[in-house]
Amino acid sequence: MLEATTINSNDENMRKHFRLTYPPQERPVFTMKSGHKFKIQDCSEGGLCIITQDNFPWKQVSGDLCFNKRHKIKVRGRLIRREGNLVIIKLMNHIDYSVIMAEQRFLLQNYKEFLRASS
Repeated sequence: MLEATTINSNDENMRKHFRLTYPPQERPVFTMKSGHKFKIQDCSEGGLCIITQDNFPWKQVSGDLCFNKRHKIKVRGRLIRREGNLVIIKLMNHIDYSVIMAEQRFLLQNYKEFLRASS
């Protein structure tokens, strides 16, 4: 689902991003350089919401973000907050807008019912 979310950081600056929320079977995978893999609940050009099962000790991350064989990009970011089993990462290098738009088109074409139920 595409929705506006405000990401708060320790900076004075607050930014708004449109976030793509994924159905469980289509969640992108973030593979850290260390080899640890995490599913992504939602993402935007400037951030990731990572699903964790246990402790997430890293304050900075880098690795590959794979959108189920559609796109694979290198990302770097820093942890800005935790919410239960979710870790919010602010990206240092943004996901290209064209990738976000291609993902949005894919979700709209293939998961209309999920998007309706999520809104």
